[in-house]
Amino acid sequence: MARIDSWTYAGQNIDIVDRFTYLGLTLSSGGSFAKATDALVDKALKAMHALLFVTKNMDMPIDIMFNLFDAYVLPILNYASETWGFQTANNIERVHKNSANGF
Repeated sequence: MARIDSWTYAGQNIDIVDRFTYLGLTLSSGGSFAKATDALVDKALKAMHALLFVTKNMDMPIDIMFNLFDAYVLPILNYASETWGFQTANNIERVHKNSANGF
């Protein structure tokens, strides 16, 4: 879309932006979900590090740690994954690989 286009709603100009966040998902004007997966990875890594911080002094079996990962990190990481299409999201895989090192 050219920048000379002008959109209005109820007499108010609507800004034309490259990306915006709707219901927690970053959408871009080009249709790519790269920014969306980047934002989800950041949120998932924060959740994973918080989980590791809380459990660092606990002698917890690995299966329970994996269950905690599945409960607290995966929902963030996979949020709206149905909408991504057939995109390869290597950044998502890096979080999984990081979790194996942390646990």
